[in-house]
Formats: sequence, C-alpha cells, structure tokens
Amino acid sequence: MRLEAYAKRKESAYATRGLGAFHQAKGLTLRQGVVTIYWISEFAAMTGLSTSAVRFYERQGLLKSQRSDCGYRYFSMQDAFRVNAFRTLLFYGLSVEQAVEELDREQDNEQFKSLLEDQYEKLSTQADALNRRVVKVKQAIELIRSDEIESFKFVDVEDYLFARASHGSDFNISTVNKDEIRILYEMFGVSACARILKKTEFEQMLPTIHPDYIITIPERELQRIPKRDSLHFEKMVMGKCIHYIRRVDREKSEQMSSFKGLIDYLEDHGYKLRADIILFPTYFNLDGNGCDVETLYVPVV
Repeated sequence: MRLEAYAKRKESAYATRGLGAFHQAKGLTLRQGVVTIYWISEFAAMTGLSTSAVRFYERQGLLKSQRSDCGYRYFSMQDAFRVNAFRTLLFYGLSVEQAVEELDREQDNEQFKSLLEDQYEKLSTQADALNRRVVKVKQAIELIRSDEIESFKFVDVEDYLFARASHGSDFNISTVNKDEIRILYEMFGVSACARILKKTEFEQMLPTIHPDYIITIPERELQRIPKRDSLHFEKMVMGKCIHYIRRVDREKSEQMSSFKGLIDYLEDHGYKLRADIILFPTYFNLDGNGCDVETLYVPVV
C-alpha cells in the first residue's frame, strides 16, 4: 500500500512538474508500481550521494540529467548503474578524470587490463608503505614507553643496501646519487635515513665521530623498486650484530664518550668490532631538546 501511495504521489508530481509529455516521450512508465524516473533528491538518496555530489558528477560529464518542461532535473535507473560503475573505477584507485574517460570505453580489452595491472602495482606499493609505517609507529610507541637508558641484544641482521648522501659533513656525493636517494625517499620515507659510524674511528678512539649520512633499506626490499637495474647501491654486509638501543641528546650523539656503554659491553663479552656500524635515529627530539632514541646494529666477531 505504501508503494502504491508513493507511486500515485509520484505520478501527480510528474504532472505538476511538467513531465507528462516528457514521460511519454522517453517511454518511461510506472511498471508494477515502480517509478522509473527520479528527481535529484531521490536519485541522491538511492545512490547514497549528496545532491551537491550529484551536481559535481554532472559537471564532470558523468551524468547527463534530463529536464522537465519546468526545468527540473530527472534521472533514470541507468544513471544509477553508471554511478556505481564510476565508483568501482574510483575504488580501483583511478582519478575522477581517468574514471570518466574509462567509463564509456570498452573494458574487455588489453588497454583496460593493462590499466588495472598498473593500478595493482601502484596500490601494492602504497599498501607496503602503509604497513611499514604501522611497524615504525609501533616501534616508536614501544621505545617511548620503555624506561631503559640502553639495551643490548645479540641478533642476526640481514644485509643492507644504501645510497650515500655524504662523506662526513661533505654532501657533494649526494649529487652523484640523487636518483637513488630520491627513489628511496619516495618509497620508504624518512625511516630509511641512517648514519654509518666508521670502524676506523672507533679503533682510533677519536674524540668526535664524523658519520656518513645514508638512505638505506634491507636488501630484500630491492625487489619492490621499479627500474632498479638502472640504480646503483652500496652494500653493508651485516650478519652477527649487537642490537644496541640508547638514549642520547643530539649534541652528545657524535662524541666518542657517549659510546662508553657500548665499548664496555663489547669488552666485557669478548666481542670485537668487525665492520662499520649502522645507526638509525628515531627523531623524537625534533626541537633539539631532550634525548633521541638511536638504534644501532654493531657487527661483531
């Protein structure tokens, strides 16, 4: 009964809004009490859109509403199907412009398949990046909650690939490695920033350490980089390492005296430094005050 009453109100509205001739001309009728023409508020409700979104879709060329003699917008069920097809393309990650362009093309062809394959690669890369962020945020939370000033753990570490941004404070090498640095920043973000602490400086017990700045990733991540054959990376062979976490302020971080805890640990446990150390800063003290949390992988024998 409610549907029949709605249909009667709708038919009355057709007459009021000048749709009589329009309705017949389009061959659109009330079949089994189902209305086959919808004005904008109804169309917005049935498709889950706002009226402003419907108008936006019209401006983009997605929808072409019909007009009654009195100027009212009207849509059909076919328009609703078109909206959902459009939403599907947006869900695949296409831009509004791409989706509008693809909507009227034949989609059972190689071009469309290639487009979806490209989207799959793009979204997979974004998903990987998001997962890495989740891991980094979790690690940061654990570090903040920890009360330990420093901690030591013996671990097996996979090898790292890196693009060198500096030799000490000389960053001229970054112009040579700019393509490698750019792609690593784009794909892995600032979490790929690290420093190399040279073994020779530790052996000489110099009062100040001069780290080399690098952008680095585990070697297994190389497969995620497109066009990687044209890129050149250096490699750090890691293997058996001491996983060393410490809290230190920025000013003291490069002073040899700040590594006393690490040096004492190596001596007490009979370890010797085997290669350069890789240091990952967490950047908690963005204003330069307080302590940062640094994670170091220290290759040992």
